[in-house]
Amino acid sequence: MSKEIQTTNNQVQISEPKAHILLNEPAFKLKEATVFNKVLVEVAKSYLHLGWKQPADHDLNIMISELTKNIQDKYKQLRIEELPDAFSNGIRKEYGEYMGLSVVTFEMFIKGYLNSRYRSDLAKSIPAIEAPKEPTREEKFNLARYNAISAFLSYQNQKDITLVAPSVYRFLRKLNLLSYEEAEQAEFIEQATKEVKEDLVRQQATVIDKYKRLEIGRQLENSQTMEQKIIIQAQRLGLYAYFQELIMEETDLKELLDTKKQHIF
Repeated sequence: MSKEIQTTNNQVQISEPKAHILLNEPAFKLKEATVFNKVLVEVAKSYLHLGWKQPADHDLNIMISELTKNIQDKYKQLRIEELPDAFSNGIRKEYGEYMGLSVVTFEMFIKGYLNSRYRSDLAKSIPAIEAPKEPTREEKFNLARYNAISAFLSYQNQKDITLVAPSVYRFLRKLNLLSYEEAEQAEFIEQATKEVKEDLVRQQATVIDKYKRLEIGRQLENSQTMEQKIIIQAQRLGLYAYFQELIMEETDLKELLDTKKQHIF
């Protein structure tokens, strides 16, 4: 979308393009006070443009309150930024004849506006939303590198890394920074099996909701579910062991990852 160029006192000014009006939040999603205030302003302008006397404050407040409620309840596609056009066109009889201004009249203006050719074309002119750009291979590596370093620092500070540990394990293993013999992997699987079962049994014994207890029981009996949980826990154990080895050998994980990155990219 190009920027708009304007001249003021022989000076060129460049203004930012305006956002499409239909990209704003619909009126029904806004706070009632926000809609009320906008309706009040536009109704007052309608009386002013016609040269008509406004109703007494009490009657005007009732009209604005009812119109605000109807706008939020009945016209879900309307934006408050569209009210100036709807009311301005309406009082000029673009949507038909009317007798006086009332809630019914202003709703007639809104319906006429929403069914107008202008509104239809406006809806068709909404700019297409660009699909999110796929991260490059290097960007993906940098994110995984950051997560791995952050997880290692957290582990050193005795912070919980349960959630990120499996993905960090897989990243480091893919880089061949982390690998175990079959016997070591079997030990992790054995320990993970014990921990997963103990954790589920403990949850089953302490949870109050009977449906949750039944769900935990089904997990314990489902071999596929158990296998997935055990593999994930084994990956955590493998990562913890690797981090412990780095600490004991005073190895800098950041340097290892940077070296790997130089070879890859």
